[in-house]
Amino acid sequence: MIITEVVNLILENLWGFYTALLISAALSLTISYIMIRRFVSGMIVSQITFAFNFAVILFARYMGYLGNSALLQFVFIEILVTVLMFYIYRRVLASRAELMDKISRFAGGKVAVTVVFVFLFLIMLNQYFVPKDGGSRIGYMVLWWFSYIRLIVSIVMPLCYFLAVNFLESRRYLLSMSLMSVMVIQNATSGSKAGFIVGLFGMLMLHRDLNGGKIRIVRINPVWAAIAGSAAIGAVVLILQRLGATLWDILFRLVMHAEATIMVYLSAEPTEACHGVTLFAALHRGIARLFNDPSATNIDTLFGFALSAIHYGANTLTGPNSSIPAYFACNFPGWLSLIGLLAVLGYVAFVRYVFRKWVLSESGAAIWLLPFLVASINTFPQDYYTGMSHLTTMAIISLFFVFYGKLTAYAK
Repeated sequence: MIITEVVNLILENLWGFYTALLISAALSLTISYIMIRRFVSGMIVSQITFAFNFAVILFARYMGYLGNSALLQFVFIEILVTVLMFYIYRRVLASRAELMDKISRFAGGKVAVTVVFVFLFLIMLNQYFVPKDGGSRIGYMVLWWFSYIRLIVSIVMPLCYFLAVNFLESRRYLLSMSLMSVMVIQNATSGSKAGFIVGLFGMLMLHRDLNGGKIRIVRINPVWAAIAGSAAIGAVVLILQRLGATLWDILFRLVMHAEATIMVYLSAEPTEACHGVTLFAALHRGIARLFNDPSATNIDTLFGFALSAIHYGANTLTGPNSSIPAYFACNFPGWLSLIGLLAVLGYVAFVRYVFRKWVLSESGAAIWLLPFLVASINTFPQDYYTGMSHLTTMAIISLFFVFYGKLTAYAK
């Protein structure tokens, strides 16, 4: 099995992998500094996934397991998409004065209460659907009804992280602690290995970037700072103990950010997992599913699930994320990669439209979309499917605002 072989190869050649990881991390930091003059930023999630994906590819080439053409294809797509995401983030920071003014006027208290109730609903959902016997914790998320919930969750999750940091900075401690509590419990019940820490840190970096490089959180009451820090660390320890996870499991999970990259680029047949998937379904699975495209309605054809089925011999309802270089190599080989790049450019254009049209609108009523947009551009290079799902969400929100604006104008 490819994953086992690569992990064993890394363990046998740790210094070679460390060197590749060091080069990849340096390149990730360099891209960030060139684009936004910051080594570490609100794009930290994208930087981490970039580093581990790139490190595995460099390591595979160093060990002679990867040809030059595959290496060049990966490097071109991974760097291009990452630079495009940083381009969007740079445009966000260019408007930080307006954004900070809107954030300061944002009625976050009422929104925070709504967010807490949404998280309580997710906790109950996890308690009912997430298996306790080690089965797939995301299995129920492929059911048709979860598509409607996903639309809400994709917006509320990053908003919760953002508001938790914002309230801590503005010394609204009870609201901040309430949000942190529900996010920790939700994370534990979902079976995730403390993933909320990365999301929380990313939103802390976003706050810092919007404040011109200053971390205002140092102004908070030291007692509350100690409580917040202890709560976060304690939550991680408790969650890891509950899952029976060790530090090695966390390190292994970091390496497995490149799981799809390993499975596709080191496969004897990179397009094997995508056989029978139509171009329509590859570009946007959700829309293809609406038109009853057979290759989109069958969950066994999902990119990550299909890779997992090849690896384990059956669909285990678990699978790697659809990182864009691996997704392209599988779904858009050869000249078809140009069509895939058009989809990426369409995503970039629409995110920029939503940001300019609604988040930066005069009323500032849609400032709550900012964490969602930043989380989306962080995630997109690592998960094409999630990016397309977010694109659908943005289209729905835009249509809502357009019709709401017309109805309001008509009423007047």
